[in-house]
Amino acid sequence: MVKPEKWWWGVLPLLLLTIIAFQYRESTISSDIAQRVDGEAKALGLTATVSGRDVTLAGTKFDADKVKAAVAKIQGIYGVRKVNDITREPPVASPYVWQASRRDGTVQLTGNLTDPSHQDALLDTAKQTFAGEEIKNEFTFAGGAPNGFKEATTAVLSVLPLMKEGEFSLSDTALSVAGIVKNDAVKQQVEAALKNLPAGFTLDKTDISVLPPFQFAVSGKAGQISETGADPSIGNTPDEFAAARETLLKAAALMHEADVSVSGQTVDITGKVKHDDAKAAVLTELKNLPAGFKTGAVNIDTLPPFKYSIAKKAGAVSESGDGPEAGNTPDGFADVKPLLLKALEPMHEAALAINGQTVTLTGTVINDAVKQQVLAGLKDLPAGFKTGDVKVSTLPPFKYSIVKKGGAVSESGDGPDAGNTPDGFADVKPLLLKALEPMHEAALAINGQTVALTGTVINDAVKQQVLAGLKDLPAGFKTGDMKVSTLPPCKYSIVKKGGAVSESGDGPEAGNTPDGFADVKPLLLKVVGLMHEARLAVTGQAIALSGTVNNDAVKEEVLAGLKNLPAGFKTGDVKIDALPPFKYSVSKKGEAIRQAGGNADDANAPEGFADIKAALLKAVGLMSDADLTMTDKAVTLTGTVKNAAVM
Repeated sequence: MVKPEKWWWGVLPLLLLTIIAFQYRESTISSDIAQRVDGEAKALGLTATVSGRDVTLAGTKFDADKVKAAVAKIQGIYGVRKVNDITREPPVASPYVWQASRRDGTVQLTGNLTDPSHQDALLDTAKQTFAGEEIKNEFTFAGGAPNGFKEATTAVLSVLPLMKEGEFSLSDTALSVAGIVKNDAVKQQVEAALKNLPAGFTLDKTDISVLPPFQFAVSGKAGQISETGADPSIGNTPDEFAAARETLLKAAALMHEADVSVSGQTVDITGKVKHDDAKAAVLTELKNLPAGFKTGAVNIDTLPPFKYSIAKKAGAVSESGDGPEAGNTPDGFADVKPLLLKALEPMHEAALAINGQTVTLTGTVINDAVKQQVLAGLKDLPAGFKTGDVKVSTLPPFKYSIVKKGGAVSESGDGPDAGNTPDGFADVKPLLLKALEPMHEAALAINGQTVALTGTVINDAVKQQVLAGLKDLPAGFKTGDMKVSTLPPCKYSIVKKGGAVSESGDGPEAGNTPDGFADVKPLLLKVVGLMHEARLAVTGQAIALSGTVNNDAVKEEVLAGLKNLPAGFKTGDVKIDALPPFKYSVSKKGEAIRQAGGNADDANAPEGFADIKAALLKAVGLMSDADLTMTDKAVTLTGTVKNAAVM
């Protein structure tokens, strides 16, 4: 007999075990599918999700054929029931833009790429090409790339290493290039490479500048060598510079003085060497410059002959010229130097020079006896040394002068240090100064013991006084040219124009102002003040006047003012003209009033004309028509009025 309540408890565990077994089998199948599908998906940059026996592919589809093939392959994997393809093609970019730049050790790659393989290829190339530089990748995958785009980016990236700084930009098939290159040769290389772009691609814009030429210099003197230039940060250092630098330093070390300059890869060198063998060694060293470097201007001279000089002036002796460091000191110089210094001791002034081993001398001595002493001292020069030009002369005659100008007296000329002061000069000097006291200006000169004088005095009486003072000169002194003249007549003028009065001419410092001038000056200024325009000139004591006045009455007043001149003064040419009569007119016809002629500020306008003019205009305004004329102060009026009341 069946008892359901008992067998039911046996069915439930069996059912539970069946469900667990089924779930385990499904999980095992899903895990197996996921492992087998994962490789196919990753190869295309996709993700695969497995649910039971169903596979879902997601991600960006860069190659539709490859994705289709992958779907078919996954569908054939054992256990896969269904493949869901939800991949999407990348968005289309327009324009299709790609950029590569290099600056300050950083390579920047940005813009659109077709797929990850394109990106990987470019990054691999960049890492190999720009080893040690930072690579920044900011690419975006997009569709719409023109044909040949991958080849174009590869070609462009191969050119970027040639640029010190550069930026390449592709917009669809148009390429723009900007940047800096090391030299013109590299620029040509870049331009040549950019001509090989894939078919359809064009070079749109090009802006490539060249770095300034590489500069380097070596300077050497007396064994001290210094370097300047060669800045690596500029980026224009040529290849093989290290080897070139070593060669140039060796060449400079062989020279006594050296100036070496490198511009680009051209070497210019100037300087001096001690002898011809050193010059040959320098030229041989320059032949070791590495390939690419070449010599430009080469000017290497042997050292000049030894130069040494002694100068003596005002008792002081100074030496100058080549020292031991010059490398050209002749043998025996240590012995000849004290001999020469001794020979110059009795000389007043001297300039001695040694050129090589030839001694030349110019200078002055007090007398012929000292001259013979000096020449004798130059006869015992050491072997190898010889005398060249020797010009030793006695001192020139004593020179002394006194100048008086503007009341100031100045002296100049030889002093005691000249060594040629004549006997008796101490006595003659105060006599000469006294003789010049009454002179206005003077220039007195002593040449040896001869006295010459030129200058000016106020009058002939003073002239005779000066000449008399020069008659009692001490023994040995004598007078030479004496040119003492009286001063020219006093010149003074007054000009009046446009109401302004100006004065010019000799002042008190001229020394020729006539007696009474202080009295006549205010009188003349007063006379000129009465005139409209005037030009007055005083020559000596003669007065000339020309100009204009307002009328004849003023003219008579001016002439009367010139009659009371101080004693000695007189009038010369006097030309005074009266201004023409003042003219003014007003006419009225209908309602129109017209004026002509004089203005209130005219030089010949009568006093009060401004008030008179207003009254005349008012009168004419009351009339129907009118003609009014005014000559000086006389007024004539004709015309008509409306009625007797207006009259």
